[in-house]
Amino acid sequence: MPQQRKVLRVFLASPSDVADERDVIEAVISELNYSIARSQGVLLELVRWETHAIPGVAADAQARVNETAPQDYDIFIGLFWTRAGTKTLRADSGSIEEYEIARAKLDRGENVEIMLYFKQSAPPLAIIDAEQFGRLRAFQEKLKQTGVLSAAFDDEHDLAKQARIHLSLQITRMAAESPATREQTPTPVLCKSREVAQPDDEPGLLDLEEVIAAELSEMTAAVERISEATSELGDSISAHADRMNEITDAAAGPPPRNQSRQLISAAASDMISFAAKVEPDIPVYKRAFEKMAGAIVAYTSIVKDLGEPHQAGEALPAITQLQGSLLLGVEGMEALYGTIVSLPRMTADLNKAKRAAGGALERLLSELRGSLQLLKAIEDGLRAAE
Repeated sequence: MPQQRKVLRVFLASPSDVADERDVIEAVISELNYSIARSQGVLLELVRWETHAIPGVAADAQARVNETAPQDYDIFIGLFWTRAGTKTLRADSGSIEEYEIARAKLDRGENVEIMLYFKQSAPPLAIIDAEQFGRLRAFQEKLKQTGVLSAAFDDEHDLAKQARIHLSLQITRMAAESPATREQTPTPVLCKSREVAQPDDEPGLLDLEEVIAAELSEMTAAVERISEATSELGDSISAHADRMNEITDAAAGPPPRNQSRQLISAAASDMISFAAKVEPDIPVYKRAFEKMAGAIVAYTSIVKDLGEPHQAGEALPAITQLQGSLLLGVEGMEALYGTIVSLPRMTADLNKAKRAAGGALERLLSELRGSLQLLKAIEDGLRAAE
C-alpha cells in the first residue's frame, strides 16, 4: 500500500532578478523530499506561480495569481536582491503583496511560517534600477519595524545551505504537530533545471554522531587557526604603531621617511601574510559547518522517531559553546577590521595589503555571522524537540 505522507505546502515569492535562486529552492525541496521529509512522513509541495497559477483575466496579473494559486500554504518563502517587483493595484509589487497576504494569515493566528531571504552580493551595474531598489529598501525598513527577522545570503550555494537547514527544522517541527488535513500519496517533486540524486542509504544515528564529532573538530581547528592569526596580526599592528610613536617622539616631529617606509612595509607584509594564512581555512570551515549542521538536523529527526526527543537536546551544550566561541571570534575580527580600514593610505604596498587583509576579514565575518544565525535556528529546533 502506498505510504501516506503529510503534505506541507511551500509558497515561493520573488521578483524576476532571482530566477536562478527560485530554482535553488526547488532543488532543495526535491532533495529534502528524498531524505529528511520522507523519514518524517512529510512531503513538501512547492507552489510557484509558473506551475500553479492558471491563465485568465482579473484586475491585474497578480490578482489572477492570488485567485488561482493555492493559498492554503504552511510555509512562505520570499527571495529578493535588487528589485521589489512589478507594482500591483494593491501593493508596491506582486511579491510584496504575496508577503502581505502571508503576514495577514499569521496575524490572524493561522499556522504559517514566513522565511525571507535577501541576496547581499553586489549586482552588476547594468541591472540596477534606482526606483526598484528604493522600493525594496523601503520594504526592508518596514520589515525591521514590524518584527521580521530575515536572512542574508551571498550566492546560490549559501542560499541552498541556509534553506536546507531552515526547511529541515520546519519539517521536524511541523511533523510533530497535529495530523494534517491534506494527505496524498507522495510523488517526487523533481526540479526542472537541476538533477537531484536519490540517496541509496541514509546515514543512521551512529553515523551522524561520528559526522557531527568529526566536522565539529575540523571546524574548531579552523576557527582556532584563524583566531590565532587574527590575534597575531592585531599584536603586530599595535607593535608597529608603538614603534612609529617612539620614532616620532624621538625626532620631535615627523619621523624620517626611510624609517616610516620600513615600518609601513613591515605592517604590509604582516597583513599579506595574515591573508595567506586564513584564506585556505575559510572553505575548510564552510564545508565542515555545512556538514555538521545538516547532520545535527538529521540526528534530531531520528531521535524523535525513536521516541527519545530529549536526546536531541544533548547537543545543546556543544551548540552553545560553539556560539560563544564564534561570538568572541567575530568581536576580535570586527575590531581588527576597524583598525585595518582606518590605516592611512601611505604607500601602494600598504593599500594592497589592506585590501587583502580586509577582504579576508570581510569573508570571514560574513561566514561566521551566517553560522551564528543558523546555529540559533538549530538551537531553537533542538529546544523545541526536547
